[in-house]
Parts: sequence; structure tokens; C-alpha cells
Amino acid sequence: MSFLRAQALEHFLREIEAFKLDHCHETGHTFDERINGFRLGLEKILGNQPGSVTVRTNGVAGGPPGQEQVTGTDLNPGYGGNG
Repeated sequence: MSFLRAQALEHFLREIEAFKLDHCHETGHTFDERINGFRLGLEKILGNQPGSVTVRTNGVAGGPPGQEQVTGTDLNPGYGGNG
């Protein structure tokens, strides 16, 4: 299982790097949905429940803007990748 998870993470990192190279110069909310898809994909690979990692962009509830707040993570994840 570790080998499969490593392969999935390597593939995920290649996709992220390609996205970054293609779109890092762009700003705005055009790619918010795609970026959220990457986040959910990573959570799936790591075995977390979808949506268990959230980003607060307004600084509410004790943290600077953009700080991640991790809730409900599975400390003993199983493989959940697609590939």
C-alpha cells in the first residue's frame, strides 16, 4: 500500500507542478475550483475525509488570513488515491 500511495503522491506532485508552471502568473478567482480539486485530491490520497482541511481566507476564528486549520484528520489513513 505504501508503494501505491507513493506513486499517487508523485503523480499528484507532477500535476501540481504542471499547473503551477502553466498558471502561476495569473491572479484572481479563475482557478479556485481547480485548486480546490487539488486539495480534495490530496486529502483523498492521504486518507482524510474530504473537506477536513480548510483555508480561512478572511482571518476569522483565530488565525491570519490564508492559514490552514486542520480538523478531523485521520491519523491512520488508508490508501484512497485513484491511481
